[in-house]
Amino acid sequence: WFRNTVLINMSDFDFPISPRNDFLLSLFVWKHHQLGFVPPFRGPARCLFNFIVMLLHSYGLSLTCIEKLLFVYINFLTGASMYFLIRYALRGRRHSIISSFIGANFYMFNTYLMLVKWSNGYIVSLFVYAVSPLILLFFMKYLNSSRGSRELAILSILLFICIPSADNPAHYLLIYIILYAYGLYSLVLSEEKVRLIVKLIFVTLLLLSISSIWFLPAVTYLLGLNSAKEYSLS
Repeated sequence: WFRNTVLINMSDFDFPISPRNDFLLSLFVWKHHQLGFVPPFRGPARCLFNFIVMLLHSYGLSLTCIEKLLFVYINFLTGASMYFLIRYALRGRRHSIISSFIGANFYMFNTYLMLVKWSNGYIVSLFVYAVSPLILLFFMKYLNSSRGSRELAILSILLFICIPSADNPAHYLLIYIILYAYGLYSLVLSEEKVRLIVKLIFVTLLLLSISSIWFLPAVTYLLGLNSAKEYSLS
């Protein structure tokens, strides 16, 4: 990694060689040099990531330096997320700190992550992987609190951080699976089912509104394809 200051550029992680140009391209559904065959969710999903790279590059940081900072940030966030989730799950238990530390290290360094994600270049998907434990943590806190406005606000920020992973919706789908699996589990065990249902509706609206950044362009694109097919057939 990072030997001779060479960029790591492979698979779905195409690090922007020209940050400003790539950011401007991510503002549009189609790219001019690919004749419209770019999936419409890639641009909006990458917009946040490309903006950060462009901003750091405009302040004089080299591309290799920005890439190193990104990888350190992802690794730190991955370990810290799982650490705080386990600490919350084991709160009041003996050896909770050492258990959280061990769990965080296994989540941050494991065979699947090294061989499938890092080795193959699926770096963009790691935004969801890194933040998922924190999303589950504040989702649990939100369901357990009386009002939970603070937890809901933090949850919205975390969901926004995950948007670059929507470059491939299969990666972003992990958030839906985690939240609704735990929500259904809590609903079955809880005696306050009405209160939980209302909170789950709020989370659903929040998730849909944030996901609309990449979801609506995809829907518009697919509707446009169907209209084009009907017009050609007629």
